[in-house]
Amino acid sequence: MKNFCCIVLSFSAIFFSSIFPAASRTAFSSSFSTGDSYTEYAVATIADSLLSKADVVVRLDSSLVYCRGTSGYSMYSKEVITIMNRIGSEYADFQIATNRNLELKSYSAIILDKNGNVVKKFSKKDLQKTQLSQAYFDDYTTWYLSEPYDRYPYTIITETTVVQSNGFFSFPQWTLPHTPGVSVERSVYTISTPENYIFNSKAINCAPEFVASKDGDRNVYTWKFAPLKSPEREPFLMPVEKRIPTILASPADFNYYGIPGNASTWEEYGNWQMHLLVERDELPEPLVAQIHALTDKLSTCYDKAKALYDYMLFSTRYVSIQIGIGGLRPMSAKEVFNTKFGDCKALANYYISMLKEIGIKACYVETGTDCIDFPCEFATPSSTNHAIVKIPAEENDPLPDGDIWVECTSAYNPFGYIHSKIAGHDALCYYNGYAKVEKLPRNLDSLNRTVSNIHVTISAKDSTLMEIEDTYSGEMAEDLFTFGDLSKEDMEKYLKNSLGLPLAKIYDIRFSLTGDRYPQFKIKFKASTPTYGSSSQSRMFIPLSPFGLSAYKLKKERHAPIYVETGFNRIEHITMDIPQGYELEGGNVNQQMENGFGGGHTEMKKEGQQIRILVERNVSSGTFSEKEYPQLYKLYEFFRKQGNKKIVLINKNNNTL
Repeated sequence: MKNFCCIVLSFSAIFFSSIFPAASRTAFSSSFSTGDSYTEYAVATIADSLLSKADVVVRLDSSLVYCRGTSGYSMYSKEVITIMNRIGSEYADFQIATNRNLELKSYSAIILDKNGNVVKKFSKKDLQKTQLSQAYFDDYTTWYLSEPYDRYPYTIITETTVVQSNGFFSFPQWTLPHTPGVSVERSVYTISTPENYIFNSKAINCAPEFVASKDGDRNVYTWKFAPLKSPEREPFLMPVEKRIPTILASPADFNYYGIPGNASTWEEYGNWQMHLLVERDELPEPLVAQIHALTDKLSTCYDKAKALYDYMLFSTRYVSIQIGIGGLRPMSAKEVFNTKFGDCKALANYYISMLKEIGIKACYVETGTDCIDFPCEFATPSSTNHAIVKIPAEENDPLPDGDIWVECTSAYNPFGYIHSKIAGHDALCYYNGYAKVEKLPRNLDSLNRTVSNIHVTISAKDSTLMEIEDTYSGEMAEDLFTFGDLSKEDMEKYLKNSLGLPLAKIYDIRFSLTGDRYPQFKIKFKASTPTYGSSSQSRMFIPLSPFGLSAYKLKKERHAPIYVETGFNRIEHITMDIPQGYELEGGNVNQQMENGFGGGHTEMKKEGQQIRILVERNVSSGTFSEKEYPQLYKLYEFFRKQGNKKIVLINKNNNTL
């Protein structure tokens, strides 16, 4: 992962604070109150349109970045947030990660009651801090304040000042916290730069008022946002980056840890990053010998690349290292071999170095787990936070299915499989002497499949028995990659929950993960349950499927565009043995539906004392207009009714059970 100097606030905006010349700070903050009563922030002053469906109202969201040139910047931020209820309470939490180059100079917070009267105050000394992090080695200190008040509604005014030094290659990304449950009253973002300083900027998902002005020998750029009421809470929303108002800004020329570079284009930034990869590929002799022992007798590039991938997973482990230029420059291949660990950058470089030893050309690749699309107008290095490897088909022996993209950090990810956290995302690929932005492939919807073969033996007196074999493919398999790490009790609990039968007993569990580019996770198990369906005096009412196919009930109205991230296909082949003396009574379950969002169908036939059932559902991925929502609603209503279907068995021998 990259070493990004960022402040993470609970509502996902990224804030920095700063120390400024007195004139600049006074001009920026002259409208702020300083007394013990802030009646302008009383809850009663909030417009009704902003209160509607809001758990939080952001009264003011403002920051001023004071750029000192390539050496760094400072940022002063002020937030005024009204918390309406417990659901919105997390938005009052404060958290900031600092390091040797990002210093928290000051912090203050004031709590106001619903009328705007001060009831509580905090300063920097009230913050808690920890150096614990998810990284194996970094120099971060996290400062935080949680649950500062609990009498709703209340307002919290927070002011922070931080200083970034030792260079930077992106200004703080300004993200407006406009999500369901959050209304925004006023928001302002300002960047002040030296007179001849050049930077690039872009407004995404918004059209704010923009003003460029002069302040002595400095240029001042300001973005102002109009009030925004809380959007509707709806499923299938667009990804956050495609719906949240955002300002991206990056300097044309930067200097990071004393290394100058240019971010006017992704290619220029790529040239800078490539210098950090130079002379990191030397391999120790024992490793060279091991590489050839593993690959010399293999005939294809694919087999050789997979053999080295398997060796890397077996002999190294992933750790996160976030410190200094090491947040961008990988450990050398020799260091990885000696220490037996590395972060994503180090393991990617290590794997490329091993491939190079046997003549396979591979590219170092930067992508983002949180960013789908890079802005094409200029480079935003903070959009990338992960490194992988590409083995180009055109530069090596013929490879099955073309290019191979390799995730080096997971002990479970199959060779060449592009997992859902990066699939479809932009990536910066470093070829020999140049860099190029490409799009990582996504799995076809048809490859994201779950197939279940289920044998159910129903008894009128004893427990119902089940034998189940599930095959999960593509993205449907990802959640099960670590299934084998669970305890026996947790495996049973997981499978019991998947069946929706809390009294079931799970036993005889077997599983395997196979496949490379298109993984398959297979699991077989048996279950018995004393209760299955319901019964009356002479009838049994049996669920169509033991997995319970009920679907989410959608609202009839839709306001936002529709985004279905992952398409899938689910198929169930069910063989049901019914008790002697029972017959199928009415209730034809044969159904079929298909539209632009997907489809489904159910087939059933009886053969002697067996009922055979086929249930299929498929949903297509994609982005759709809200005008197409009636079709999505119809599809999910079909799924819901399909899941609620019951098979009715009648006892022909007597009138009681």
